Amino acid sequence: MSDIQSFRQSVEAFIAARGWTPTRFGSGAKAEAQELKRQLEASGLFKVNLRSAEWPRYQQLVRSGAFDLYHAGWFPAFPDADDYLSPLVQGEAIAHNGYKSPTVTRLLQRESTSQNQIAREATLAELQTVLAHDAAVIPTWQGRSTVVAGSQVQNVADALNPLYIVSYSPLKK
Repeated sequence: MSDIQSFRQSVEAFIAARGWTPTRFGSGAKAEAQELKRQLEASGLFKVNLRSAEWPRYQQLVRSGAFDLYHAGWFPAFPDADDYLSPLVQGEAIAHNGYKSPTVTRLLQRESTSQNQIAREATLAELQTVLAHDAAVIPTWQGRSTVVAGSQVQNVADALNPLYIVSYSPLKK
């Protein structure tokens, strides 16, 4: 018996409330919610009920735990590993997912105050292991960065990077 068959026998269907807001995350938010629902239900393991709310009410619902899954956006302010961690998993993080881990709190404190890059990278690796095990945040969708430029602008591809930061210095006319 496969792991999937065993799981199906133990759980008939997981009904998930999947939240999204039509005004905060752009015109594609509804389509993204519908696509995630389609993919989850295609497995036969999930039944997803989509619920939307305007931004102020949506924030209250997320904080209260009304959704099993919910749409949240995050773009780092600067390219540093801590900016991909602390805002999402520390205390009253923007993710508002109720995740609390004394180990993660201690490791985040250690890495954010370390002045030794080698020690900091070792702590970040330890954090990554703990967070992967706990599955505190599971990204389900990643947007794109787009730059539009005229034909006379050179090095446009070099201006984009995977950190969602547009660097204008490579651009030349």
